[in-house]
Amino acid sequence: MWELQYKIALWALLLGIIPAGIFLLMWRSRNRQMKRIGNAALLDKLMPSRSSAKPVVRIVLFSIAFLLLLVALINPMIGTKKGKVATTGIDVVIALDISNSMLAEDLKPSRLSAAKNALRALMNRMGENRIGIVVFAGTAFTQLPLTSDYNAAEVFIDDISTNDIARQGTAIGAAIDRASGVFSKLEGRGKAIIIISDGENHEDDAEAAARKAAEDGIIVNTIGLGSPKGSPIPIYKNGINVGFKTDRQGNTVMTKLNEQMLQQIAAAGNGIYVHGTDGDVGINTILGELGRLKKQELSEVQFTSFESLYPWFALAGLLFLFFESLIGDRKYSWIGRSYKPAPVKPVSHEKQPE
Repeated sequence: MWELQYKIALWALLLGIIPAGIFLLMWRSRNRQMKRIGNAALLDKLMPSRSSAKPVVRIVLFSIAFLLLLVALINPMIGTKKGKVATTGIDVVIALDISNSMLAEDLKPSRLSAAKNALRALMNRMGENRIGIVVFAGTAFTQLPLTSDYNAAEVFIDDISTNDIARQGTAIGAAIDRASGVFSKLEGRGKAIIIISDGENHEDDAEAAARKAAEDGIIVNTIGLGSPKGSPIPIYKNGINVGFKTDRQGNTVMTKLNEQMLQQIAAAGNGIYVHGTDGDVGINTILGELGRLKKQELSEVQFTSFESLYPWFALAGLLFLFFESLIGDRKYSWIGRSYKPAPVKPVSHEKQPE
């Protein structure tokens, strides 16, 4: 199991392009100066000991060293010891809609991004509760089994995208069935499903699935994202908005929040419905309801000890810096011997007899 202690420093890895950029600028400037002096063949004869490869090797070594030291700054850690950890809480499975309609931007920056940001905030308030994640569109699958390792959960949340499921649609019933199967068979422990969706293009009998879950002691809550008035679905290529999704007649598709459907699902599952907004996606309201569920102690195996790897990355970075410092700009002596300039005949200044 891998962990990153200082994830906020990940952006610093972009600084790794700085040494390469500086080198390229200096390299171009030097080549221009050399061209002003003479052509390449003449310069090689005038400066037989000059190496064109060594500067490249030096910048490569320096860039590798720079990146290794940045990784050391982030401090990657690896789990080295497992142990049983007792937790007292409830089990919560998030069923997240990842259909294309969740790309609509009536919530900023998009419905899906707003949902993911809310889930990250949820991680900080889960306490000893366990969380699982199911994603769905036209079908549903388990993204993350129940766990109290919230660092791992955040990694899974970051990876979620609308490309994870090719089949489009909103199969909320299948998502409820899949989420119900994630729970353990432990009796007496509070269990809840939180469905986050716009409720559009509903395909199956989600109300029946919610009622069945409620009969099994699982509370089904719903959070509706989007505007009932509708919003277009943007299309991005290489991070640039190139237009909006259209139907076969060329009309712009408008995706609308189906509040009525989500309210009916929550009612069938003995839960509550919350309309998410930019200011509050609804997680806080749902957490208030979850606080009423019965908590029970549970033991699970987790990594209890981690080893920091930053000394190894730091050492490797320093070694690359050391090797870089040993490389000069001149060719090795055995290479320089391959060219020996012709001896210059001395000019005699003695006056020749007439």
